[in-house]
Amino acid sequence: MPKQIIYTPQLILDELVCELEQRERFDLSERLKAAGTLLPIMAQPQYERCVEDVLAGAVATIIHEFCYAKNFVPIVVVCEAGEKKRDTAHLKMVIGTLQQMNYLEKVEFVSKEPVHRYLCLKRLRNAEANGNEFPAMLARSLLITGVDKKTAGKVCVTTCSKGCTYRGVCKYQILMENISDGQIPLLVYNTQQYQSALKASKLPKARLTVCSPTNSRALLGDGIRSIRAKDIEKLLLQSERLCSSARQKRIAVLQETQAIRKSCKTLFGMAENGIDEQVARLLLASIHGGLLRIRRLCIKEMTLWGNERARWNKNLNRTISDIEALQKSPFTIVNGSLRTTL
Repeated sequence: MPKQIIYTPQLILDELVCELEQRERFDLSERLKAAGTLLPIMAQPQYERCVEDVLAGAVATIIHEFCYAKNFVPIVVVCEAGEKKRDTAHLKMVIGTLQQMNYLEKVEFVSKEPVHRYLCLKRLRNAEANGNEFPAMLARSLLITGVDKKTAGKVCVTTCSKGCTYRGVCKYQILMENISDGQIPLLVYNTQQYQSALKASKLPKARLTVCSPTNSRALLGDGIRSIRAKDIEKLLLQSERLCSSARQKRIAVLQETQAIRKSCKTLFGMAENGIDEQVARLLLASIHGGLLRIRRLCIKEMTLWGNERARWNKNLNRTISDIEALQKSPFTIVNGSLRTTL
């Protein structure tokens, strides 16, 4: 009886590289050889995957998640603006080849275009009402084609309101809703497009992001929040030291700080054994609730005179705000820090 072949991610990658070389796509096969060293990294349960070669990282993620694990969480690939066109073409070639090799079923692939290239159905109808004429096919298009630049400026997307009467039929709005709902498995953005989508919350809530380390650092200031275990401990010590001297209130504050410490120990301890997201969110909610109760108990003490009390007030409010942002986003735990992921 012949030995059954077990198709591991590495074997799938090796066969993909071999197939591309047979097609004389040596430019692409050479880049993908680097993906072999990334496969173990891409197999880790992390939302953000920072790699030097974004194409290699994207292919390693696609092979592990889509071809091997059959986990179709949307993959967002963030390219440098000057490399997006080339990387998109290479990704399309890889996807097509994997489909022909029966490792991958058909997946929807969207390379985000500049917003001015998309058609706004409302602006088109308004322009028609003002006497402008357009090709009949344009109203059924996602992208603006077949018109000159001046005419395109009259019908391109500028801003979209939630109350737009064409919201249910406008192809651009349908595309954006499908992206937000996680219905498109593979998305390609350049850095600026991704930053804009991140700020506007126009990305799938559950996603895997592949980007360069440089882009990751550039994006950290836009919508990224974090809390550190040691900062929460400092905040708890401040609360214990500066809270009311009234016995009953002090006991209540100490009960809250001890409960928060217990939740923090469990939450940040997950980094070693893997994150159970449901449990992590419950623990985060518990910490958030405890801090809100401390603020309510100590509202008078925090407003008293003194720089230390002012810092305590500021730290407590900032931590509560950061946790509220974390509760709305995917997050990961790295080096004692819990932060939103790209």
